Amino acid sequence: MVKAILFDLGDTVIANDWKARNAAVKTETGVDIIRTPEIKALNDEIVLGNNVMKDLFIKIIETSNLTIDPKEVVDSYTRNYEKYCPVNGSMITLVDNMRKKVKVYALSNTNDIHKSVNIKRGIYNHFDGAFLSCDMKMKKPDPAIFQFVLKEIQCPPSEVLLIDDNEDNIASAKNVGLQTIRYTDYEDLVLKLKEYNLL
Repeated sequence: MVKAILFDLGDTVIANDWKARNAAVKTETGVDIIRTPEIKALNDEIVLGNNVMKDLFIKIIETSNLTIDPKEVVDSYTRNYEKYCPVNGSMITLVDNMRKKVKVYALSNTNDIHKSVNIKRGIYNHFDGAFLSCDMKMKKPDPAIFQFVLKEIQCPPSEVLLIDDNEDNIASAKNVGLQTIRYTDYEDLVLKLKEYNLL
């Protein structure tokens, strides 16, 4: 029996168009967010809350020989994240409906800018709690993040359902003992949630 749900946000509740977002930032600022190994390593530290997105932009500016103020890039990225990564209203309604039966928590690998935009949007208000990697200093698929959340919500893993689009996160959660649904699209998720009698 499911008593609590952990719900991923990116590419589920939030419809991410990273390509359009990054293209808009490049057009406005000249900063090209290409995931080189060095940038990916820094981004991992940002998701863990050890750095902030401004640090990533400073690094790109330095290596690209640009002269733009990093704050302008932060502003551009923030604006375009909000524009090109909108909230899926159907998914929010789904979350609200599930909360009538069980506790529903957000569990997201995220950074400081995404967090601030989503606070402004009020996304986290639709959940019973939000577990964000940049606050927790750990991220999916590390099993430790699931173990930490289980302790916080005081539920055994067998009574917790993870909904996530990332196969590595699903596999890790299964190894910890959680029930899982791999998110592919809204219609498929609704069917699976009905099987769990959660809708």
